[in-house]
Amino acid sequence: MKRRAFLTVLTSTTALAGGMAQAEQHLQTSYFPTDAAQTCDVSLDSFTSDWTKITFPTVEGNPLSGQTIGPFYDADTGLVYVFPPDGPGFMSSSTTPSNCSFFQWSAQMFLWMTSTINDGGSIPATPAAPSDATPYVFSSEFFYRLTDFTTLQPQSNSGPSNGMLALRATKPDHPVDTIGQAGRTSGVLFTQDSTDVSNDSSLVYYDILSNRPYGYVRDAVNTKAAAPYNFTEFPDSAAETCDAIDYGFANGFVKESGISTILKGLFCPSPSIAAMAMTTKMPDLATSAGIIPQLETAIDFLSMTIEVKTSWVLANSLAHPERYIVQKNTIPTFMGSETGSEMIQNGSAEDDLALVGAHIVGSVNGHPEMIWATFEHMSNSPNVEYFYVDGTGATKSHTDIATANGQWLISDGTSTGANTEYAVTGSTNGTNTIVQSSSNTDKPVNTPSNINRINPWGSSPTREAAATNSEVISTNMTVLDALAGFYAANGGAAVSDPRLNYILTGASWGNNGAFPTGSDVSEIVGTPAMANTTMETFQQTDVDANGDKNGCFTCHGISASEGGFDISHIFGGISTVEE
Repeated sequence: MKRRAFLTVLTSTTALAGGMAQAEQHLQTSYFPTDAAQTCDVSLDSFTSDWTKITFPTVEGNPLSGQTIGPFYDADTGLVYVFPPDGPGFMSSSTTPSNCSFFQWSAQMFLWMTSTINDGGSIPATPAAPSDATPYVFSSEFFYRLTDFTTLQPQSNSGPSNGMLALRATKPDHPVDTIGQAGRTSGVLFTQDSTDVSNDSSLVYYDILSNRPYGYVRDAVNTKAAAPYNFTEFPDSAAETCDAIDYGFANGFVKESGISTILKGLFCPSPSIAAMAMTTKMPDLATSAGIIPQLETAIDFLSMTIEVKTSWVLANSLAHPERYIVQKNTIPTFMGSETGSEMIQNGSAEDDLALVGAHIVGSVNGHPEMIWATFEHMSNSPNVEYFYVDGTGATKSHTDIATANGQWLISDGTSTGANTEYAVTGSTNGTNTIVQSSSNTDKPVNTPSNINRINPWGSSPTREAAATNSEVISTNMTVLDALAGFYAANGGAAVSDPRLNYILTGASWGNNGAFPTGSDVSEIVGTPAMANTTMETFQQTDVDANGDKNGCFTCHGISASEGGFDISHIFGGISTVEE
């Protein structure tokens, strides 16, 4: 328990009255029982050496061989850059990773996605607060944005591509349109109003992204590229990842430069590139500001193939928007009817949006079915009663229901009428609408949602899940502790990092890298019943109609007649990948 002191010390200072104080408040009062066993431990030393630095492979004659660079910081805010975990090196033939390895991969991937690319050599003396213009990785050139459900559109380093976030539309028979709520309902979420968390009620909006190697693979499949680019599933080895990157180079998706080409030679060795690298004058990467965008090939290699779904609310509806990752984007606007039973889309507007949830789905070595991880802001919703293991090995229970009324964004803190679908999307004469659900005709269409997390930490709320729950809890506790401790150890006491307010709520993957069918829980490892309260809000049952565990693979499992790419529902509908 000694390392827990980092957050306690940091949040006792007035400089950290923002994000870190909120993280400590929740660590002490709700999401994390402070006596939970630390079975998945991320130490400060490990975080510093493995998460905030990158070491290039050793290739004879290459000027970057063995060089370690980092850490890098946002030049304005001081947020530390976290590199993606080494997907191709995730599992060797002689090592089977533990649950902790998958949970820690998930946490590191979230911290990478929410790092910024406005990098400098040190933490600024007077860090600025993150803003809607902060250039996060997910809104940079490292990610494509899905537009019109058919196009992966590149983003620039100055912000997201054009397009509009969406509400949930009714799901068609072919599951391409999956940008909003899961399931065949078309539920809509309204946040609470006039609480300690929110000033006003807001709709919840959705977006979908993918990283560049995902786009390279999709384009290769679209063009029926010849071997070695004839992918049949997402790359799950260093060799296949290198094939995807090579396709990007060969087809104009990667703009060749000295650094990008040399990095290709380092991570995907070839004699010709090694020879070229020996004659190329390289900058001092250890001190170069603005180096993160130039490391594109290395970051593509480490992250492998990634698909991301995010959920957002209006930042100005929040009591403390500084505790959230905020970005400016375009959303549909709606006007209420006189009767209060319907809202009609009347245009669109650009506004500041705050991140409240994220699914991160990515391949690693030996897992073409990908790891499926989900994250939420700590203030979203309370957990029903669940079990965990404490530091003495005893099994205990915990619940957030009725313990922190007024502290939740999409819950009133009680179980009364919880998880009731009050409103759904529809269409009237070609115009998008929000109407009362069939189960609700006596409340206004914009009634705030009251959502509880039914399967805390992605598993059934039973004693049998206590050990796995403790693994997820301790991953969160030690990662947040290490992040806060890193700032304390590196002179960043004035840095307010909103990432300290987000938590991993579960991660699933296939047993031995197999593609789950969704009908057999033995095929699923990790947290088989997980749901994000902002995305699978009304699908949160322990088991589905067939009695099977209800989680990501319930919908995303594939049958023997389907191809490996069917695990990702958006893949088949993408017809264009823009350069």
